[in-house]
Amino acid sequence: KRHFLVKPEPHILTQSDCGFGSGAVGENAPSRPVISYFLPDTAKKEIKLVILNSSGDTVSVMSSLVNRKNKPKNLPKDFVLGDTTVQSGFLPVRPGINHAYWDMRYADAEDTDPPALLWGGSVAGPRSGTDTYLVALYMGDSLIGKEPLEVLIDPRMKSYNPMQERENLRFQLIVRDKLNEVHKTINRMRHVQKQIDKELAAIRDTALLTELKMLTRPLTDSLSAIEQRLIQNKAVAIQDLLAHPVKLNSMLAELGGAAESLWPHAPTSGTLDTFAEIAQLAEAEIQNANRLLSSLLPVINKRLKEIRTDPITTE
Repeated sequence: KRHFLVKPEPHILTQSDCGFGSGAVGENAPSRPVISYFLPDTAKKEIKLVILNSSGDTVSVMSSLVNRKNKPKNLPKDFVLGDTTVQSGFLPVRPGINHAYWDMRYADAEDTDPPALLWGGSVAGPRSGTDTYLVALYMGDSLIGKEPLEVLIDPRMKSYNPMQERENLRFQLIVRDKLNEVHKTINRMRHVQKQIDKELAAIRDTALLTELKMLTRPLTDSLSAIEQRLIQNKAVAIQDLLAHPVKLNSMLAELGGAAESLWPHAPTSGTLDTFAEIAQLAEAEIQNANRLLSSLLPVINKRLKEIRTDPITTE
């Protein structure tokens, strides 16, 4: 017996997601492509599925040890590599035939820490469409096998236009990338703020504390103002967004969600214009944050070095 990847059956995309459950009559086909592979025994190394599109770009990576957000499996204290417990978001690794259901999504946008409350949309990556994909199965760093996966359109969808579908995906990826930049910037600013707060809290010399507060305040106040324009940080529950206006990150997420709901049709000219306006505002805030960090942080770190304190980092 040996490990092997089963050639996937072609998957048909329809206008609506039929889901996995049983309907009133019969059982619905899976709404996601099914990828099957055989393991002769308990896996002693990471099992991974890498899915590439016809251009050779990586669309998705599924693993037995980390989920799509790169978070490790919640392992029990007595865990040993080869455990067959199946957790949501991880590849199953039971001896015999295993089935993985591909969600057809590209990588997610980075989320904020703590996670952002978004009024519409999410950080989930764009859903891919019709194409001939390549599925590769790995055990550790060793390639086990490769097989094509055809994703086709339902022939009953008479209005389907492949050029419009490609434009829809292209737009979703652009929106995802901009949201990713916004959230990365927010996380960097929060990381800097937490370090500054920690440094100040550790200082017992009153005069030195006053000096460092004055030195860091221009940076922290400016970063706080930028953050408030990028994200609604006053909301602690989703209903709070009814009382506080949504900010740029939520607008971007909503545009991405709106484009996905239009699949397989291209985004409207109004959607494109709205994105261009929001992206311009977001980019200005990102550049402003980068400028502040590059100009003010070295001055703060110079003083921290003089008092033999660890420097503030942005990562």
